[in-house]
Amino acid sequence: MKTHHNNTAPTHAKTMTAFAVCLFAILSTAAHLRADDTKVIATAAGDYHSLYLTSDGKLWAMGNNQYGQLGDGTTTDRNKPVNVASDVIAIAAGSYHSLYITSDGKLWAMGYNIHDPSGGDAADNAATGGEAADDGMVTYQATPVQIASNVTSVSAGGFHSLFVTEDGSLWAMGDNTDGQLGRNDVAMESKAPVLVVEAAAGDPVITQQPISQTVNVGDNVTFTVVATGPTGATLMYQWQRYDGGWKNISNVGHATDPNCAITNVQKSDAGHYRVLVIAGGSGATVTSDEVTLTVNGGGGGGGGGGGGTPSLLWLAATAALIGARASCPRKNRNCARKA
Repeated sequence: MKTHHNNTAPTHAKTMTAFAVCLFAILSTAAHLRADDTKVIATAAGDYHSLYLTSDGKLWAMGNNQYGQLGDGTTTDRNKPVNVASDVIAIAAGSYHSLYITSDGKLWAMGYNIHDPSGGDAADNAATGGEAADDGMVTYQATPVQIASNVTSVSAGGFHSLFVTEDGSLWAMGDNTDGQLGRNDVAMESKAPVLVVEAAAGDPVITQQPISQTVNVGDNVTFTVVATGPTGATLMYQWQRYDGGWKNISNVGHATDPNCAITNVQKSDAGHYRVLVIAGGSGATVTSDEVTLTVNGGGGGGGGGGGGTPSLLWLAATAALIGARASCPRKNRNCARKA
């Protein structure tokens, strides 16, 4: 008689062992994951150095650091990322310089920064916008220096840099041997940021919106808007109303200033209102929020057909008629007529 061997237990043991190994590997891997789930959201590359920005606002740098372009306070090359700054929202890299913007709108830079008063080699002030050494020799910035405030974006060429400020102005600094600063010349450099494109006068800004109001027939009502405009610009106003969609829009003839006043309000004045604020000269226009005028009363009473609130007399008469009809036999409605 053959003896049957039960291989179920050893097989089950092997399966459990394999499962345990896999579970250990998963847990070991998970242990190395960042607890804050930080991600890389931006990168920039110079000739021989690299930058990246993580979702927690930290700037990291690695690579060649001959001119302090990594911004860690040294000129030591780094083959592992080093944390340079925090609270960063944008980054850029030139050939040997780096720039970044912090959340408060400040622009910072570090790295290559030649100042050559003799006008020899193609000099640039890309990194620090004028913070060159007094002795006129080649210098660098190994720690970040602040260049400007109220900055919203930045970019870098090989040896020049550009940035935009909150008002929409474009600024440039650094090498200009090919006119890349847009100054209508080919001077060797700009030691400080130069204005390339001046922001337009700008649109009017509404600082206080009108508000919806509810009044009774015969009352007076005033809508008011408060706005500011570009320096030197005269603001003009045009109030508008509509009913049943803006296709039926119409100007309120008398309302051409910050206040739209309506006296002896009638039902026909009810509707939606808004105001256009226009900057004289440029014609730049901004539109206010839509507001509603609700008018109560004055709809007429009586027999229920006038669109107003039914009178108590009419309601009592209607109730009496309904009661009389309800008490009549189904086939005899004469009593209802008599009632």
